[in-house]
Amino acid sequence: MKTKTLIIASIFLLSLFGSALSVSAKTLAVGVAKGDVFYYEMYAHYASSNPNTVIKVPPFEKNNTDWVRIEITDVSGSIISHVYTVHFKDGNETRISSQTDLTRTSGWSNGFRGIPISPANLKADDTIPTGNLTVKETVMRVYPSSIRETNLATWNVSTDHGYCYFDRQTGMLVELNRVHLYINAETGEVISKTDIVTMISSSFWARAAFPVFLPPLVLLTVTAVGVASVERNFSRKKSKKEKKRSLAQLH
Repeated sequence: MKTKTLIIASIFLLSLFGSALSVSAKTLAVGVAKGDVFYYEMYAHYASSNPNTVIKVPPFEKNNTDWVRIEITDVSGSIISHVYTVHFKDGNETRISSQTDLTRTSGWSNGFRGIPISPANLKADDTIPTGNLTVKETVMRVYPSSIRETNLATWNVSTDHGYCYFDRQTGMLVELNRVHLYINAETGEVISKTDIVTMISSSFWARAAFPVFLPPLVLLTVTAVGVASVERNFSRKKSKKEKKRSLAQLH
């Protein structure tokens, strides 16, 4: 069980960088409620500056997590209570009860740092305290059930860079790609570890099965084409009805 706890501590995302930060809870909105459920897949890729090297991956980093479920159990002010269920490929599971305080980067309880949750309805240049990040822009992403607004945040420091998307309405992480560089103490080689976290389903929506980004202009174009198509079909049907009426009058 200790090994599996190490897996969780390693792959979950923590406060990415920086010191603790607090924000007034009055300025933040919570986008989730008791009973909401979110499923994720997560794994890591390793690469070395020497293509011939054999990277020694720690036992607790061998991508043996099948899925992770986050169930919201309570919301009180800026504090979200949740239960993480980590389901391993061998069928075993680990459950962790914890909390996230949306106002702080160090707001997880019991020393546990999980997937960061953003306040709801943030806009460009707003701060995401739980990740010590800033919203770069809001983009539209297409899911089988709907088109949703998502907030993009990026970072780039000397040994760590990446990006993540948060669903704007709920504040839940939708996708994260994080690249961390470190030096192999034995060989001196630079090792690159890429963490991938993706929401695969939830009580709100399912993961997209096709390209998920649509610029606003494309959305407007798609809408316009759809409206034009409906108008053409309506005009065609109307024309046919008028022709039939004319023929009937002749006979």
